[in-house]
Amino acid sequence: MAKGWGKNQKLIKEGKLYCSSCKQVLPLDAFHPNKAQDIGYSSQCKECCKKGAPKRKQLAWVRKLKFHYGLLPEDYFQILKDQNNACAICSKPVAEDRKLAVDHDHETNKIRGLLCFHCNTLLGHAFDNTDILKSAIKYLEENRV
Repeated sequence: MAKGWGKNQKLIKEGKLYCSSCKQVLPLDAFHPNKAQDIGYSSQCKECCKKGAPKRKQLAWVRKLKFHYGLLPEDYFQILKDQNNACAICSKPVAEDRKLAVDHDHETNKIRGLLCFHCNTLLGHAFDNTDILKSAIKYLEENRV
C-alpha cells in the first residue's frame, strides 16, 4: 500500500473511505474510481463532487475568458448587455443557463462580439472569409425553391 493515505489506509480494508469534503466515512461505492489517486478513488464522495461541479465549471469559464481573450466576466456581461442579451449575428436571445461564444479575429485577437453556437460555427466553417460567405449568400439567393 502507498504511504500518505492517512485515515483511509485502515478504512479501505474495511470497504470504506473518508471524504475530504463532508468529513464522513462512507462505503467505497460512494466514491468515483480514480486511478490517478494512490488509493484508487476520488478523495471526495460522489455527492460532494456533484455539489462542487457548477463551481468548477464557472471557474474554468472565468479562466478561459482571461487566458484566451483577456476578458473579465464583467467585460463579457457588458458586451452581452450591449448586444441586448442576444447573438450578434442572428439576434437570437441567449438562454439564462447558456453562454455565447466569444468571437474574435484570429489574426489580431480583437474581440468582435458574442455569438451563438450556430453563428460561431458558420464563421468558423467559412474560415472567417467574407468571399466564401458572399458566395454562400449568392448561392442561396439564386437557388430559392
